[in-house]
Amino acid sequence: MLFRPTIAIAATLAALFSPPVLREAGDAAVARGVPGSFAGIYDFHLGGVWGGELMLEARLSEGRYRAEAAGRTAGVVSLVWNAGFAAATDGGLAEAGLMPERYEADAYTARRSQKVAVRFADGVPREVSAEPPFEPRPWAIEPAEQVGTADPLSAVLAVLALQRADALCERTVEVFDGRRRYSLTLGAPVADQGMMRCTTIYRRIAGFKPRQMERPEWPLELWFAPDAGGLWHLRRAMGEMTFGMAALNLREQ
Repeated sequence: MLFRPTIAIAATLAALFSPPVLREAGDAAVARGVPGSFAGIYDFHLGGVWGGELMLEARLSEGRYRAEAAGRTAGVVSLVWNAGFAAATDGGLAEAGLMPERYEADAYTARRSQKVAVRFADGVPREVSAEPPFEPRPWAIEPAEQVGTADPLSAVLAVLALQRADALCERTVEVFDGRRRYSLTLGAPVADQGMMRCTTIYRRIAGFKPRQMERPEWPLELWFAPDAGGLWHLRRAMGEMTFGMAALNLREQ
């Protein structure tokens, strides 16, 4: 999946991907009376320069959820880093949280494209398909051994969806994207500029190239703000990438 660790910033990452504004499905106007349906757009900046956008729409109803996300680089940034993705996930809603069932992602860079699909059952990735197929690697991991993980999009919904103030941070989510396992750990919330800031660690666990594991942890900062109904959403995110400092900002609606 592309935009890693930008997905975590949204990530994706990942996806890169959090539900910032409660909306009625298919309607551009904010809809406070339709809980469980939300959508939003984040502007992506790299080194202070606008470089693209990330979009998310999610629907939760009758014990089910489905989310779709897309992102792309644009402007000057796309001249040196042309990349984009589209992803979707669906599953069930349980007392323990989101239970993903199927995740699909289609990502590209200037050099290659990759499609991935992961089927989950009982909190375990049961089947992974890829086009083109993944090449065998010494560091590859077995999907069925990644118990207790979620796909990137479900993980971001679980962490960054509209939350009560006492449920914002201090949590860890384990993620499996079809090939790699990583985690997002949010620390204690701190009041900052009228928002709540949570220092977050994106941690590579397994399935990564050895050179990527030379630096397994990347710190991120997430800022949350409340909506009119008192629920908190991701307003801003910032973290270091290979290309420089990256930021996501909720676009004014």
